[in-house]
Amino acid sequence: MKKPGRPPTVNRNNALEQAMRHFWQEGYERTSMEDLVTCTGMHKGSIYREFGGKREFFLAALERYIQRQSFTDSQTQQTIKSTALSTLPPLKCIEFFLRFAAGVPSEELGAVHPEDPPGCLLTNTAVEFGNTDKDIAERIETGLSTLRVFLETLLTDAHTRGETPSESDPVTQARFILTLMQGLRVMARLRPATTEEINHTVALALQSLSTPCSQVLSHSFDD
Repeated sequence: MKKPGRPPTVNRNNALEQAMRHFWQEGYERTSMEDLVTCTGMHKGSIYREFGGKREFFLAALERYIQRQSFTDSQTQQTIKSTALSTLPPLKCIEFFLRFAAGVPSEELGAVHPEDPPGCLLTNTAVEFGNTDKDIAERIETGLSTLRVFLETLLTDAHTRGETPSESDPVTQARFILTLMQGLRVMARLRPATTEEINHTVALALQSLSTPCSQVLSHSFDD
């Protein structure tokens, strides 16, 4: 009898990328182990040995997504440093990130992956699971918090440079931009926004960042 051959070498990073995109497109429940075998090119036994079952593979894919979307993985950081983003004013960077969230790739934002599905894996997962799975909920919170801190850093820099009013609070502004980004990603999954819609949304966001908070709130709650 022929001896079984050695299992194929596993490219963990490539497998995670492919699984991440499949979960991103289809969600957790609609993804089967057979789907993961197909999209990664791995045998089922290799998936279990390398990652565990479907849930463990999903958690690993979530962590991969968090690293990339929060711009904390070394490859993405290096890409950003080598593009125009490294020299742009902070609010201009915010503009590119908002357009990216709306599904508009740009040469300036080197982190864009044209093959990615629309929308946001974290938002999709939050809608699918809510708080029913503690481990998944913790990863969603980690991912959103990491991205919020990244935005806070940009907005703090904008405040220091005088791009935003003196009374601006970068923490509050970062929460606002994060919320808007997630909303844009949901809408991008439903249908591509028109250029006019994206331009109006981004312009309003940038205008709000450049307007004193007290003025914005007084207009919002006068009634």
